[in-house]
Amino acid sequence: MRVLKLFVLLCFVFQFAEAQIFQTGDVNIDAALRNFNIHSKTDLSLFKKKIGIDFGLSEGRIDHLLISYKMEPADLLLVLETSRHCSKPVEKVIECYEGNIGHGWGAIAKDLGIKPGSPEFHAMKKNLKYKCKGDKDYRGNANNHGHSKGKGKGKRK
Repeated sequence: MRVLKLFVLLCFVFQFAEAQIFQTGDVNIDAALRNFNIHSKTDLSLFKKKIGIDFGLSEGRIDHLLISYKMEPADLLLVLETSRHCSKPVEKVIECYEGNIGHGWGAIAKDLGIKPGSPEFHAMKKNLKYKCKGDKDYRGNANNHGHSKGKGKGKRK
């Protein structure tokens, strides 16, 4: 019985780990996207609101893209950013994404006309970094809940 439980646990871990590989070619962006995914899933309504405002999409359209194409929130963000920078329709980017899943996002961007090192490529990376790391609203409420790092928590003198 223990072996069966261990097997099921390992299968779950490997499936989860596989789903979190983004292959952007930048280790920092990959890590930020994994973190972004976790935060987006905890507050999906906030994620949909921010994506809707940023990319001009309705919540219904966002739901359609997430569900129909079985995408993670971070994958949808990558698709939308790529679509914006290559001036191609979202469906065209998704088609390229589905055809090149094992090749990574650099290859997908290249196939869509965004050359590595180009101003468009750097702008796309900058926007992804901002949305994944810098914009707290994209990642949910990231406040410290009253915990400060300042002095004053010890005994009074």
